[in-house]
Amino acid sequence: EEYWYYVTAVNKLYKKELWNGLRFPKGKLHEDEFAAHSILDRCRWVSCEGKALYMYVQREQSITSQKYSVRRLDGVEALCARVEYARCKRNCRVVADSLDKALNLLMEGYRRLGREKACRKVLKERRRLFNKTYIHVFFYKLGMKVRIKGMLAFMHPCIYTMFLGRLRKGKNEV
Repeated sequence: EEYWYYVTAVNKLYKKELWNGLRFPKGKLHEDEFAAHSILDRCRWVSCEGKALYMYVQREQSITSQKYSVRRLDGVEALCARVEYARCKRNCRVVADSLDKALNLLMEGYRRLGREKACRKVLKERRRLFNKTYIHVFFYKLGMKVRIKGMLAFMHPCIYTMFLGRLRKGKNEV
C-alpha cells in the first residue's frame, strides 16, 4: 500500500514494460498524479534508497516555478481518478488520503481563484467531480476528519472555508 504515495515522476527508474498502454496525459499539470498509482500498482516490488544520488533541476516552466493558475486544478481530476482506482482495489487508506488531497487542492483553488470570473467554470467542474467522487466513497473508512471536511465542501466551499477558519481561530485563542 505504501508505494502509492510516491507519485512524483522524478527520482525513479522503471522497467519499460510497466508503461505498456499508459502515458502521461497531454496538456495536464500534475501529470504524474494521473499515472503513478497505475504504474506502481503494476510493480511486484518497489525499492527505495535514502541517499541523494542525483541533482534535481528546477526549470522555469516547472509547476513549482509558475504563478498559481487554474491549470493546477488538474490535480483534483487526477486525484479523483486515483480515488476511483483505489476504490476498485478496495484500498481504503489510499481512498481517504487521495480524497483529502483532492479536497485540499480544490479548496486552494477556491481560495486563490474564486473571485476570478474566468476560473469559475473550471472550479465548478472540479467541485462537481469531487462531489461525485465523494458520494461514491462516502461509506468507506475515510476517518472523521476527511468525512467532515468532505461534507462541508460538498455543501459549499464557503461553508468549508468559514468553518475551518473559525476552527483555526479558536485554536489560536486557546
